[in-house]
Amino acid sequence: METELKLRFTTKEGYDRLLSRKRLSSMVSRNMMAIYYDTPDRRLHRERISYRVRREGERYIATIKAQGGAKDGIHRRLEWNIVQPDAAPVPSRFLTNEVFSTDPTQTLKEILAAMGNGPFEERCRTQFIRRTSNITSPEAVIELCVDDGFLSAGGKTEEIWELELELCSGSEEYLKKMGEFFCKEYDLAPENRSKYARCLALLGE
Repeated sequence: METELKLRFTTKEGYDRLLSRKRLSSMVSRNMMAIYYDTPDRRLHRERISYRVRREGERYIATIKAQGGAKDGIHRRLEWNIVQPDAAPVPSRFLTNEVFSTDPTQTLKEILAAMGNGPFEERCRTQFIRRTSNITSPEAVIELCVDDGFLSAGGKTEEIWELELELCSGSEEYLKKMGEFFCKEYDLAPENRSKYARCLALLGE
């Protein structure tokens, strides 16, 4: 189960202040471009499944997320990832490639059966720069991600100015405490919508 706190910048000044923090000066930057897919009859949308293939630097990572929810900016979702050789949407690769997840394999097989064999078509895409750093304390290990770019769907675009705090291990209370700190210091607010949900809103869904 992925647990992350998603926050959106309410001012450009807050974004600039965060990136100027000396402690974050060694953040690793990567270019990200993701395409989200569904079937022509919107089967995945009905089943509350998101399926994307994202280029991360020189790698292609396919991701399936399901059975999720969000409250006060905290998102919890089942998630499975694989590395694949290209950007093609082929969910059956989750049955043959090494899967990176702590969530049940049997649940993944049931989700793949619900997805079917396609065909799959692009619904929307995101393109952004991701800057990452780790926060390590006795209470928790958190991956900090700052995303700057845009999402596009149906000929419309929207900017991305986000901070994601993903709980790698440890206390969720500490995750919330860190979120409160960043909101206060850097003009951030909880965001209950995923990037994909924001794309669907551009499509009127």
